[in-house]
Amino acid sequence: GSALQRLAVGAATDVLTVNGAATAPEWSTAASGGATLTRTSVTTSTEQSSTSASFVDITSITQTLQAGTGCAICWYQTSTEFASATYFRWDFATDGAQSELLCNSPSLSQFGIHGVTSTLSGQVVKCQFKVYTGGLVSYVQRDSYNGMMNILEIS
Repeated sequence: GSALQRLAVGAATDVLTVNGAATAPEWSTAASGGATLTRTSVTTSTEQSSTSASFVDITSITQTLQAGTGCAICWYQTSTEFASATYFRWDFATDGAQSELLCNSPSLSQFGIHGVTSTLSGQVVKCQFKVYTGGLVSYVQRDSYNGMMNILEIS
């Protein structure tokens, strides 16, 4: 009828759906085939410096993604110190180099950059940095602060 009715509690694995006639809620078995999440974390305490005005790979901040379809969310965080502004970017082997991000705080500071791949496809992802003015020095993983990369693969 049209009177309010109490819906009994479903099973722990049930999901709430609408019945086939679209007239009332009901509990149903969840559909299979949802996304698979894979998390990878890499930490390094190796201090690295560069005077290059061209991008260089950050040591140990490289990961090969699984083969197949999907995407990955990538995050890198470090301490940085420099005499010149420093640019960071993600370089994805299949998707190409991503937009540069400027870190312009010359004292020792925390810095993070994220990127999202268009595909997994077994591609290598790596974080890179360069000095704004060549010849001046920039540091990452400075003063024993760890650099950390986290990747969440969604397939």
